[in-house]
Amino acid sequence: MATVAVFDETVLQGHRLKQARQSRGLSQAELGKAVGVSAQQISKYESGRDDLSGDRLRALCTALAIEPAQIVGKTEPRRVAEAPEPYGGQHRLMELYRALSPVGQAALLAEAERLAAPERDI
Repeated sequence: MATVAVFDETVLQGHRLKQARQSRGLSQAELGKAVGVSAQQISKYESGRDDLSGDRLRALCTALAIEPAQIVGKTEPRRVAEAPEPYGGQHRLMELYRALSPVGQAALLAEAERLAAPERDI
């Protein structure tokens, strides 16, 4: 007789959430900050200890630029090509920042501060 593994749907959804987060190169803290929860709460979602509400699922999927169906298992995993980059490209900027040396990081921060400063008439 074959043994059938039974998985709780919440655990499977958590596993899919973790895969999506990791494929984007985000930490639990970064994803939590993007949706307004703690890293510990993201950990609970990923481990299946807490269910995802509809609103939280939508927020997480927006932050990850994926379809909710990917998490709930109703479609094949894929990135949503048509979706705008969440948060105006902040995730990509974080990836580039992490790839820089400490000197490069300091230079990027200085340039970002210069660009963000209000224009002044001189």
